[in-house]
Amino acid sequence: MDDRAAIPVRQRRVFAAAALVDSSGDGLYLAGSALFFTRGQGLSIATVGLGLSIAGVVGLAVAPVIGRLADRFGPRDVFVLLMVVQTLAVASYAVVHGLLALAFSASLAAICRQGAQAARGALIGQLAGAAAAQLRSYVHAVTNVGIAVGAALAGLAVARDTHSAYVALMLADAATFAVAAALVATLPRRPLAVRPADVRAASALRDSRYVALTALNGLLALQFVVSGYLLPLWVVYHTHAPRWLASPLLLVNTGLIVLLQVRVSRRFAGLAGSARAYRLGGAALGTSFLLFATAAFAGGRLAATVWLLAAIVVASVAELLTLAGAFGVSFGLAPAHALGEYQGLWNVGSGASLAIGPGLLTAVCLRGGTWGWAGLAAVVTLAGGLAGLIARRAPRPLPAPVTVRA
Repeated sequence: MDDRAAIPVRQRRVFAAAALVDSSGDGLYLAGSALFFTRGQGLSIATVGLGLSIAGVVGLAVAPVIGRLADRFGPRDVFVLLMVVQTLAVASYAVVHGLLALAFSASLAAICRQGAQAARGALIGQLAGAAAAQLRSYVHAVTNVGIAVGAALAGLAVARDTHSAYVALMLADAATFAVAAALVATLPRRPLAVRPADVRAASALRDSRYVALTALNGLLALQFVVSGYLLPLWVVYHTHAPRWLASPLLLVNTGLIVLLQVRVSRRFAGLAGSARAYRLGGAALGTSFLLFATAAFAGGRLAATVWLLAAIVVASVAELLTLAGAFGVSFGLAPAHALGEYQGLWNVGSGASLAIGPGLLTAVCLRGGTWGWAGLAAVVTLAGGLAGLIARRAPRPLPAPVTVRA
């Protein structure tokens, strides 16, 4: 099914515009936050690391709870409220000068961020229905554009390298949440699905199939740690490729995702398609890791560059496939009356991977070298295969809501 047929054109455009603005703020934050806290606010690297780690754990812990609130009060209203609070939380970074203040502000921002992601997932399911996975893939493509734009704009503040420039960067990030909230607030409220009387209350944590897929998808999400964290270090310290190569490689990755994510997700629609996408994606991801490892043995700049380019192309194919599987499974196995809770749990899996991934992959790949890459390749290949097996199992019928409430 075409997601454009499932949601009115205006609503689809408004939702995409909100995602674009929101993700541009993410780009600003990702590219400039470390320097903002250290050079702009004068905090030590250890303080920033500890404060943000505390916030990350808090945000992951409460995501499913806030997802339940989205199911209870409506994903649109919960999303808007969380984005408004996040605006204030991120703006407060401008007056943060110690660990306790940073941990408090960052934890509030993380709670809002994780909760908003759960509410957004539920809102996508509510707006697009059976085409939720396709709409989610469209939003993901738009998100990649926004992050790239935000990261480029952050370069202006980094180039100036002044306190006022860094504060302006963070306030601009805060403003993107307010704009995204205003856009989503224009979408109409939809009736909320009600749990059928003969079905017990849904609990994502009691759904063993969904929990298993969440964990396996978390393992596959290590690919984002590879591209966003490990790749630049690997290029500089372990290959003969030019030091500047990491940025062009990431642009290749971003371009392929923006151009192809929607098409690939449509090609692998449904649970059967998601299962196949997971199997192929896991194998492609494992192959890309082996190619990254091989680049360390390439003599000369040109040979190393060719191996790394091949690796990032294969890794991009893997990302397209595994995300297609993730979008199909995360919506296809979630009951309509508990979309928020299920999406909240799903985000915990990938969020945990992003939190522990840098330290884990530093030990496994940067210190372990070729054997570390080979072991990681085996893990993600196996994870993709298992996810495919679990996803294609004959699903129990999801109960359809029998009544709705405004």
